[in-house]
Amino acid sequence: MKKITTSIRFPQSEYKEYRLLALKSGKSFVKLTREALKFYKEKGLLEGDKLNLVKDILKERVKIDIPTSELVKAGRKFE
Repeated sequence: MKKITTSIRFPQSEYKEYRLLALKSGKSFVKLTREALKFYKEKGLLEGDKLNLVKDILKERVKIDIPTSELVKAGRKFE
């Protein structure tokens, strides 16, 4: 596969954050960037693909069969 080299400009503070994130993940900055872009594309985050993202979120949601009032009561016990 033919590869292209490109430059990306970040504010210095952001770049440091991303480099640290890559280091903590045990990945190179390049690999982290490629994975992020691939994820962005696959999850439908490009313009026009946001409906796919909503569909994925709805498919993965967990149904809770507890009335809201019961959740509120349970939450108050932990105050």
